[in-house]
Amino acid sequence: MKLHRLISGSLAVAVAAAVGAAAAVAGSATTPTAAHAASTLGSPITRSEVISRAAYWKSTNPVDYDTTMRDKWDQAHSRQYRRDCSGLIDMAWHLNSDPDSVNLGSSGYSVPIAKNKLQPGDILTWGGSGSSGHVVLFVQWAPSYPNFEYYSFGSDNIKYNSASLTSGTIDSHTAVNYSAFRYKNIIDDLGGANLGVLSFLESDSRTSHVNTRPVIAYGNSPMIPIAGDWDGDGIDTPSSYDPSTGRFYISNTPQTGAAQYQFVYGNAYSVPVVGDWDGDGKDNVGVRMGGNFALRTSPVTSATETTAVIVYGNGNDTPIIGDFDGDGRDDVAVYRPSNMTFYLPNATVVYGDPYSVPLVGDWDGDGKDNIGVRMGGTFYFRTGAVTSAIENTESIGYGDGANEVPVIGDWDGNGQDSQAVVV
Repeated sequence: MKLHRLISGSLAVAVAAAVGAAAAVAGSATTPTAAHAASTLGSPITRSEVISRAAYWKSTNPVDYDTTMRDKWDQAHSRQYRRDCSGLIDMAWHLNSDPDSVNLGSSGYSVPIAKNKLQPGDILTWGGSGSSGHVVLFVQWAPSYPNFEYYSFGSDNIKYNSASLTSGTIDSHTAVNYSAFRYKNIIDDLGGANLGVLSFLESDSRTSHVNTRPVIAYGNSPMIPIAGDWDGDGIDTPSSYDPSTGRFYISNTPQTGAAQYQFVYGNAYSVPVVGDWDGDGKDNVGVRMGGNFALRTSPVTSATETTAVIVYGNGNDTPIIGDFDGDGRDDVAVYRPSNMTFYLPNATVVYGDPYSVPLVGDWDGDGKDNIGVRMGGTFYFRTGAVTSAIENTESIGYGDGANEVPVIGDWDGNGQDSQAVVV
């Protein structure tokens, strides 16, 4: 029940390969996306920011199509862009230049990738340059390869649509003739926050704007902060996961800086999750690789490795973990950032804005986890039961919402989860 969720559209600089746009919270609750400060022109940019910038142009319709006019402002109002298919990508990638569709797929801006490796913020290009070419922005699989959702800009304006990569057409062009590319400066949300030493700022109160507990430094970037109740004392403690090696560093007393248990689990650059899989009152770890949750069922104190595998959600959903029915065991679930929907074992709930950071925790101490989101520097806790259509919310400003990562946990053992940030 503790929420330890981290990651996203997400902490580790290179977590790009396997995490996707979303990032994850660790702990008995969720896997959060690492927050990232807004990009500057031509600088590295997170996948979630790319999608947010494209959504901004879509939300400001009508944006008339014009291949010659470079007069449309971007979300940050830092530059004007051309109003056509490649202009949408130039703006979403926050470029300080105006390459057309064919040049976006050149070595100056991107690298070719296999189509089944597409992640949010990647592109698909077709044909030649200028009016003979076309480019679209990949958003997510829907629900899985080869079906996907995308943004594009054509003569009928900006649209959000779906298609298949292996049959039919994408914006009237034969789907199989498209090529996939990845922007050289794109970074996973997990890697969005290069935090150096990981400092956990925990609050025992969801109504407090500042940390109520001493700061705990545990781990270094590119490690991903996680938390869990490893010894069953009811208190969650900070720990960390190194995506480059797939190694967990677990501690019941992180104040000492020592890892009491450490072990490799899953593939490198997997998404870490934490939960009580067997109801014994002690959290354990797991990883999400693609659409598979691999849950380590042997205790963190044991060198023996036993695993349960669960398939749940789409590969680009954000994994979340929680005890949503109060049976004492945590279940796997997912959050789909594009439609702000939580897909839980016992409910489907829409909450927050698109591409928010999902949260999970037991807000009232009733033994059942609930959901929430973080938008900017504000935590929003949904206090109505996940099975109820009634939506009640508590909110608190905590942190600055920029170069930091949200974490949820029961830091004082009172049975109620509350917020923290890692800076």
